[in-house]
Amino acid sequence: MNRLAIIILTTLALGSPIMARDNTYEPVRPPTGGPKSDYEALLHSDRSRELDEIVRFTLQGNKEAAEEAYEAYRKKYNPPPMGSYPGAQEQTRSRPSYDFGAPMTLPPEAR
Repeated sequence: MNRLAIIILTTLALGSPIMARDNTYEPVRPPTGGPKSDYEALLHSDRSRELDEIVRFTLQGNKEAAEEAYEAYRKKYNPPPMGSYPGAQEQTRSRPSYDFGAPMTLPPEAR
C-alpha cells in the first residue's frame, strides 16, 4: 500500500511540471512587411476598410451612401439569427388586425 502511494505521489510530483501548459508561446509573425500585432492586422483588413468607408460617408453627410454601405457590411459580416433560413423575411406576412369594438366597462355598482 505504501509503494502505491509513493508511486502516485512521485508521478504527480514529476509529471505536473512536464504536463504544465506553456504560457510563453507567441505566434511567429512574418519576418518583413507583416503586421506587428493583432490590432495592426485588424486595422489593415478588408473589414476595417469597409468600416472606414461607412464613417467617411457619415462625416461627409451622405446619409444614403452610408446606409447602403452599412447594409452591405451587415449582410456580409453579421450571421443570420439562429433558427432562420434563407428567404425567411420574404415569407413573413402581416397579421390581420381585429376590431373588437368598444372596450368593456363595468357598471357603477361593480366599481
